Amino acid sequence: MKNLPPFENKMSWGRTLFGLIYLPVHIIVLPLFIPALFFGMGITDLAQINVYYYAFSVMLIVIVFFPYLRANFDPLVDNFFHCLITLFMALGIYYIGNVIINLLVMSLGTLGENPNDQAVTGFAMDSNAFRAAAIFMGPIVEEVLFRGALFGGLRKKSRVLAYVLSIAIFALTHVWQYALVAMDLTILIYVLQYIPVAFALAWAYERTNSIWVPIGMHMIVNAMSLAAADLLAEMV
Repeated sequence: MKNLPPFENKMSWGRTLFGLIYLPVHIIVLPLFIPALFFGMGITDLAQINVYYYAFSVMLIVIVFFPYLRANFDPLVDNFFHCLITLFMALGIYYIGNVIINLLVMSLGTLGENPNDQAVTGFAMDSNAFRAAAIFMGPIVEEVLFRGALFGGLRKKSRVLAYVLSIAIFALTHVWQYALVAMDLTILIYVLQYIPVAFALAWAYERTNSIWVPIGMHMIVNAMSLAAADLLAEMV
């Protein structure tokens, strides 16, 4: 294995700026606008609407960030075994952290199942298209925006700030809608459950200089989470 260079975000300044501008659109505007648009067209299947949402987002990301995605193959190929080892280490960090956080949440008093997990698994059981989108499309979009643009854009300025903001915003993204709809801030406790995976994904990116490592890890985590939900459903 070659000597590994220090962290280098290969995203250009212009694409980083676009990513940071598009991030709140992805987090807030599209989740509110797209369902309203399709409801107005008479389409009320939320799983189907989410597939369209994923498809639009991944198409935009691939078009705009293709040079960045292509450049990130080089460190993956040049240091493949290092990237593979880092991937497994990051998965270990995530699963150990996940156990600790879940025990903490349980000690604080559970509110039931995580509403985002419940929604995602429900859609996946009803729609194979949604399952495929959640596993393959979602990670590409989220890793380019959260790790590539947000974490990578801040990393040169402040490593601590890059970790804190990328983790906090990623975690809030998965929970805020449910807290808003229910008008219940206690639902935000589930933000804690996304800290381990957000940290592990950023750490994997920082350690490998390739966005494809956290993309691959994110796909594995989503696939295993849905598989576990399927297994649990069969047992019940």
